[in-house]
Amino acid sequence: MLNFMRNKLISVARKDPETLFIHGVLDDDIYGLEIDLQVRLADLTFLSIDGRWNRHTTPECPRSLEFLQAAVGFRIEDGIDQKIHKIIGRKSCRHFANLLIECCRAAGEAARIAAWKDAAAERPGLTFSD
Repeated sequence: MLNFMRNKLISVARKDPETLFIHGVLDDDIYGLEIDLQVRLADLTFLSIDGRWNRHTTPECPRSLEFLQAAVGFRIEDGIDQKIHKIIGRKSCRHFANLLIECCRAAGEAARIAAWKDAAAERPGLTFSD
């Protein structure tokens, strides 16, 4: 019987009042890769992106890193998944595209929490649902 396991881990930290830092890891039995992404909180625009291969299958895989820079300037908005699949998935690597999409989802949620915390600092007692 074949066994296969894939793990994805995304962590988000507020680097400064205007910037989120997102670190993503995809690790399975074949591939191991990481992404570091910085996103501006005001408009959820990618400020920088860096990728690393920890484990890959072909000599072509490391060449995909240069194509990640095409994502700098993307905004997390409706249609971002398709845009990432088209630009990063096709030119770079579908594994990086998949991980980047997960990073976007985490960044969107973190931005909502950051906005709530900023508003709660000005209006004590403000709940997240408010």
